[in-house]
Amino acid sequence: MTKILAANELAEAEKHARQVAEANTANILAARVAKPPASSTPRAGVYGSGVVVSEAGDIVTNEHVINNCARVRIQPLGLPVKVLARDVRNDLALLRAQGAQLPPVKLRAGRNVRLGDDVIALGYPLKGVLSSSAVVTAGIVNAMTGVNDDTSAFQISATVQPGSSGGPIFDRSGNLVGIVRARLLSSAQANPQNVNFGINLATVSNFLDSHSVDYQSAPAVAKPADTADLVERARKSTVQVECY
Repeated sequence: MTKILAANELAEAEKHARQVAEANTANILAARVAKPPASSTPRAGVYGSGVVVSEAGDIVTNEHVINNCARVRIQPLGLPVKVLARDVRNDLALLRAQGAQLPPVKLRAGRNVRLGDDVIALGYPLKGVLSSSAVVTAGIVNAMTGVNDDTSAFQISATVQPGSSGGPIFDRSGNLVGIVRARLLSSAQANPQNVNFGINLATVSNFLDSHSVDYQSAPAVAKPADTADLVERARKSTVQVECY
């Protein structure tokens, strides 16, 4: 026999159902961006992206890109690099290419990016399938936080693919505003479209400060740079990171 609920009981049941559905959805989405468990076997043939942030040759990438790599090098120079620091929680790693003489980017100073701001991402996705040079995608800031309101991340519509991880995200002034981290994948429960996340600038700069990296900052300018000119400069500071 079906129980007939009073109005207040029905409202409470509907509220509970919504909470369960929201929690399940959040768990599903979080699982899709979770990093795979660390392996004890040294990895090779794994690729990601990175960006030069200092005159000393310091490079930022994702920790999951270089996790358990026996050796790491950057392309297209083919230079071996040293892993200086890791932040597993925020998925950041600091590398150094001694004597590489690569131009560093500048971090954005002052006001943070806002919801709806234009952003540009560079990286080396899908090695062996797409271009062997850096690939550029453009989009906007979709949300100021990541999965489950993660305040270390922000959501962007600039498309990213496997291999984009660790690549730079720029504002229209050509200043670094984040590092590519992950994209959501489809599952039986959800089919997200072009949902991508970056590590925000506050988290990146705190990581660099904690390791005494001598980076430079610059404010956003009122007149946006020409996209082609911006990319021409930025690609000189964007590298492919390779486990070998």
